[in-house]
Amino acid sequence: MESIINCDLRRARLDCCYLKNARFLYTDMRGATIQHNLFSLKRR
Repeated sequence: MESIINCDLRRARLDCCYLKNARFLYTDMRGATIQHNLFSLKRR
């Protein structure tokens, strides 16, 4: 699952604050919520 986040990390480089929060969410929600949040971020 980490490779998926790293891939999105490169695309979302601009939002450092979000990435830090995403890393926390990944640890807390096992990636389920973060993946959904990342897709929502892309749509913005």
